[in-house]
Amino acid sequence: QEKTWIYSLINESINKHNKLSEAWDPILFKVKQQIQRKLQLLQQQQRQQPSTNKN
Repeated sequence: QEKTWIYSLINESINKHNKLSEAWDPILFKVKQQIQRKLQLLQQQQRQQPSTNKN
């Protein structure tokens, strides 16, 4: 749960700002692979969900 919370904070920060502070660099570098894997999983889930806009 703590990792999910941290990921959520990072994601919210990225979504709120056009440019990231350089203070994020060491954090993002440290968890780069975890973030990439999470994004891949989210993309796979989105592709697998049936579209609700079809008539």
